[in-house]
Amino acid sequence: MTQMVGANPAELEALAARMERSASQIDSMSTDVLRLTSDSPWRGPAADQFRQQWARVGSRQMGASAGMLRQAAENLRRNASAQRETSAAETGAFLPGGIGGNVGRGHTPERSVPCYESGRSAVAGALAGVNQTGKDEIQIRKLDNGKYIIVLPGVVDLSSGIATRNPGSAVKEWMDPNDANSVRDMRYAIPSGASPDYANPYATRVKEAMLAAGVPPGSDVMLVGHSYGAYTAAYLASDHDFNDAFGSPSGYHVNVTHMVAAGAETDVYFDRMPEGTHALVLNNRRDLAYEAEDNAHGNVDPVYGGQKEFVFNGGGKGWGHDPQNYTDWLQNSTDREDLGAWLDSAGDYAESGSAVNYTVPDVE
Repeated sequence: MTQMVGANPAELEALAARMERSASQIDSMSTDVLRLTSDSPWRGPAADQFRQQWARVGSRQMGASAGMLRQAAENLRRNASAQRETSAAETGAFLPGGIGGNVGRGHTPERSVPCYESGRSAVAGALAGVNQTGKDEIQIRKLDNGKYIIVLPGVVDLSSGIATRNPGSAVKEWMDPNDANSVRDMRYAIPSGASPDYANPYATRVKEAMLAAGVPPGSDVMLVGHSYGAYTAAYLASDHDFNDAFGSPSGYHVNVTHMVAAGAETDVYFDRMPEGTHALVLNNRRDLAYEAEDNAHGNVDPVYGGQKEFVFNGGGKGWGHDPQNYTDWLQNSTDREDLGAWLDSAGDYAESGSAVNYTVPDVE
């Protein structure tokens, strides 16, 4: 009988996901106890002593337990990444992996990517790729010069919702039934938008798909995301273990030279990204999803010269969350020298190539 050396990366990541859910449950229980004891009519010295002891000891211990679970989950993910990289080096190829056996497997036929005339049209074309994906997919573009563009759509249940709205009218389109088994799910998007510290499961699926697509470690990559995909792009660009630009990767890693985030308040990641990664954040004041996020977050200014944020009114159809609004605005905003300079820096991605969509199923 042959003994297996190492571990199944998908199983490690599944265990990590369960640990993170348990940590969140502990946090919720701790909060509930504080709320219930505070709202309880129980009064007197014994009640006061209990509340003080819980706030001083019990709550802290539960927080420590949740923190240990999250740290263990992160270690498991690192081990899973290292295992994949080792396996790839030993076999000479990148292997499809993932829970359920379908993570990262090509879901649509390969299509050609045109040779764009500039970095501006390349970025606009990548954003247009958001609408070329299915409900459980991302798009990976392999360029003829060896670089890659990773196109990350938003949540399934907003893919065609909040897309059309005329001034003074009610929202005409709303959320589709979320019936796809996809990690592009609102229950993950909301905490990702609320805090950059949330362990984004979409990002894990993106790494798996990149491995399956054969994106070699150290490759130059541009991440282009819309909505929840924008948060995921920013999260990956800020990942010390994944982004070579930090100079100290661990496990599977690439060089994120450019990151484009549209339709999401992702400037909160500016101070988490390395100087070597050029970051562009685009938002539409007539995008209801962005406006809701903007009201919940404070503005963060760029930290490095390669970081730019532009907030505009309209574009394309004007109202709505549709990526086409962002594509149209990019193509039409030729009078912005600072934007033009940033887009020129992405000129190497104006290369022809091929694109394949890969599935990103749910973590469960």
